[in-house]
Amino acid sequence: MDARSRWRTVEPYPFAELPPTYHNLVTQTQDPTNSPDQRDQIEQVIFDAVKKGNGEVIQYNIKPIYEGTNPIPIRLDFTAFGNKGFTFTHSLENPAAGVRTGV
Repeated sequence: MDARSRWRTVEPYPFAELPPTYHNLVTQTQDPTNSPDQRDQIEQVIFDAVKKGNGEVIQYNIKPIYEGTNPIPIRLDFTAFGNKGFTFTHSLENPAAGVRTGV
């Protein structure tokens, strides 16, 4: 069975077989950036829009913003929009960027 078939049948997808998508992962400060800030200021707003139940499909994007050669983003820019008019933008500073300043 190929990987796509396993995914569709909701079988466990072994970590070793995941494609190399590490470019989609970033270091983020847990407190306060991830929680409570991201949870309360962003994720809750989007959750509430979906929960309305009007069938709106919402696309949610996060763009990490880097400075210089620092591999940790200084800010995360969030955008979301729906097919029935929902729009949302927000930015969060990422204190984790100050922990490591070079490769």
